[in-house]
Amino acid sequence: MLVLHIIFILLRSIGPIVCALQAEKKNRSTGLWGFLGFAFPIIAMICIFSLSPVVKWNKEN
Repeated sequence: MLVLHIIFILLRSIGPIVCALQAEKKNRSTGLWGFLGFAFPIIAMICIFSLSPVVKWNKEN
C-alpha cells in the first residue's frame, strides 16, 4: 500500500511538469496542460505526447 502512495505522489508531482514542458514544445497552453497533468497525470501525458504541434504564423504588415 505504501508503494501505491509513493507512485501516486510521484505522478502528481512529475505529471504537471512533464505535460507543461511538452506543451511548450508544441506551442500549446502550458497552464492548461499543467493543470491537466496534475488532475489526470497518465491520461494527460498520453494526450500531450500524441498531439501534433500548433503552427504559429507570422503576421506581416
